[in-house]
Amino acid sequence: MSEEGLGIGATLRAAREEKGWTIQDVGIRLRLMARQIEAIEAEDFSRLGQPVFARGFVRNYAKLLGLDPNELLEQMTRVKLPTVRETESVPFTPSQEFWKSPWVLGGIAAVVLAVAIPLGLYWWLTSDAAVPAPAAVEQSVPPPAPPPAPVLAGQTALPAPEQSVAAAAQAGEPQAQAAETQGAAAQPVAAQPQANAASVPTTDLRLQFDDISWVQVRDSSGRIVHTGLNPAGTAVDIEGEAPFYLVVGNAAKVQVLYKGRAIDLKPYTSVDVARLTLNP
Repeated sequence: MSEEGLGIGATLRAAREEKGWTIQDVGIRLRLMARQIEAIEAEDFSRLGQPVFARGFVRNYAKLLGLDPNELLEQMTRVKLPTVRETESVPFTPSQEFWKSPWVLGGIAAVVLAVAIPLGLYWWLTSDAAVPAPAAVEQSVPPPAPPPAPVLAGQTALPAPEQSVAAAAQAGEPQAQAAETQGAAAQPVAAQPQANAASVPTTDLRLQFDDISWVQVRDSSGRIVHTGLNPAGTAVDIEGEAPFYLVVGNAAKVQVLYKGRAIDLKPYTSVDVARLTLNP
């Protein structure tokens, strides 16, 4: 109930000061800016936009302070709230001056260059004329082999040095291949290093929904690991690195189990929304 003789803003301000809260404290709880709270307490509703927004702000402010919002809203009906006049939209009709604007011409030129440069580069790389013909490689001609020496009577013809080397290579080829195979088998194979996957520490966190609720959960890095609207009768298991930062809508209908222990959301709830941090 508002105090006798006090207006809407004065009633809210007196209730706030009685709780020892600052304007910033109320703004955090209602997710409003400080200037909006000041406008409500000063009854300067023109700074709050349309009348429906002003009534909603006053209703939430009264609920937060434990006041009866209907009584304050009834007082607002006797106050002529300002209306925000919507400007008439004028259809845009391009003119010749628009197309002569340097910004428009520059944008068109940038688009043309962005398309022409890749096409030209592709054509240049795939064109046969852009690839130079390979130079002719001169092949070295081996000098003519010397004529064989005459064989005298009673002598046996000896093979040429080149033939001896070739025959020896052919005769020793199987042994050389076997030796290379044994040497390759004897060499130890270097073990390929295995990349150790970074282990991600996990923490058990379970959310059970007795009614539809919107929830957002962030891990220690600030990354959102779960967010969205959860139907009634469902549950969500969340794994990540603690601490966890939770924003839970319709908190009275949500059960939070952290490491097998139930977490009471009432101390962290304001206007049906709970905000809390779960440390490791």
